Amino acid sequence: MGLDIYLSPAAAADANKVHYSIYDEDAEGHYPRESMTDEQYAAHNAAHPYVPNEGVPSQEFPDHICNRRYLRSSYNEAGFNRAVPNFLGVVDRDNEDERGTFYWIFAPLRRDWRGQHDDRLRTVDIPALGQCENRALEIEAELRKCDPLRVTTVSPNIFMAIPTTSADEALAAYRALRDERGGLSDDDHFSTRGMEVFGTGLPVLAAMPGRATLGETGVHLIYRAADESLEHYAQAAKIAAEFCAEAIMLIQRDGSCEMSWSG
Repeated sequence: MGLDIYLSPAAAADANKVHYSIYDEDAEGHYPRESMTDEQYAAHNAAHPYVPNEGVPSQEFPDHICNRRYLRSSYNEAGFNRAVPNFLGVVDRDNEDERGTFYWIFAPLRRDWRGQHDDRLRTVDIPALGQCENRALEIEAELRKCDPLRVTTVSPNIFMAIPTTSADEALAAYRALRDERGGLSDDDHFSTRGMEVFGTGLPVLAAMPGRATLGETGVHLIYRAADESLEHYAQAAKIAAEFCAEAIMLIQRDGSCEMSWSG
């Protein structure tokens, strides 16, 4: 699960609008699909097929998960919207509109992406897209010169009994998990019912008791991210700038394009 941002040419957006038109509700809440037979539904899909998003690789980073027509931020700690504000020292990281998030980068377009998931961008939006592009490049530059400090919080599962595990029991549980999996690698970062696992090690610089996401007591672990991790987010910010340039190109070519947010 996560936030997915798509950019579609006008022709693809128009085709998909027709494809999904059978789910458009009338004033009484009814829509064509509910009264269609399976044969009619199949005929509609054959006549008006869905046009999938066409990924256009980044010019500089073609192997990145993001591209010129697709941006992603997962909902966990690794997501762009969570990690980048961390790197930049934003205090209220849970505020999606804070500096460094995709919401902040695209704020000049003046859309409520949480309430309006699909929107046409037109010639009038080109100046704002230029501002968005500049914001993305600012974030890339700031990431490349920042001290990559991050924080992750370990807290009890609020749906389970309060843990009473001793230090010795915790160490024994870790050893058992490690042996059961035949060892752990650098990439093994996962959670079990009672443990947060950080692969072959997390370079913890400090630990501070405090409040976790849902108000439960937790311990904040301060650490410095690896260089390759920081580079991943810097590249994503640069690709967000390419995304804006791609949108401007599509508008100039076709008169409009569609930007859609899901998740």
